[in-house]
Amino acid sequence: MRVTDWAKSPAAASPPGLREGAICMQARAAGKKVVTSNFRAVHHRRLELLRDPEAWIAAYVASVEKWEEHLPDTGADPERRALRAEAEAACARVMSASEGYRKVAIERQLRRLSQELDELKPQVARLERALEAETAKLGVTDRELERERARFRAVVESSSWRFTGPLRSLRRRFRRGR
Repeated sequence: MRVTDWAKSPAAASPPGLREGAICMQARAAGKKVVTSNFRAVHHRRLELLRDPEAWIAAYVASVEKWEEHLPDTGADPERRALRAEAEAACARVMSASEGYRKVAIERQLRRLSQELDELKPQVARLERALEAETAKLGVTDRELERERARFRAVVESSSWRFTGPLRSLRRRFRRGR
């Protein structure tokens, strides 16, 4: 994100996730224009998004109070906002529990698959030994085939085979003529 120097320091006090909005609000309040662009970016951050939840909540409240007059009126009264906050907190708890259940299910599946793998290892070893034996047999057969081909080539390329070629041809014609 490209931000001019005048917008950097005050927005830094905003909590993560609200920082960009605070920068936009600050720019609009100063009469500046905000230009955005949709582009693919990779942002590396810790998996622990909130190290101090109380500080984040305080910064969030301060940011909303600071920019409240610039935010559009949602028409929500404080009771509705509190109810929504409760619902969002409950939703977060349910999502957390759901992730816990998912983690347990994945661990169970991993243990089951690991057990299946251990059970299949002897069968794989037996099949590998059988494959090695068949490959060895195939090697012997290949060598025998190559020896027979060499003998055939030796006969076909011999001078006696070439000399008797016309006789073999006459015999074939004679047999066809019958």
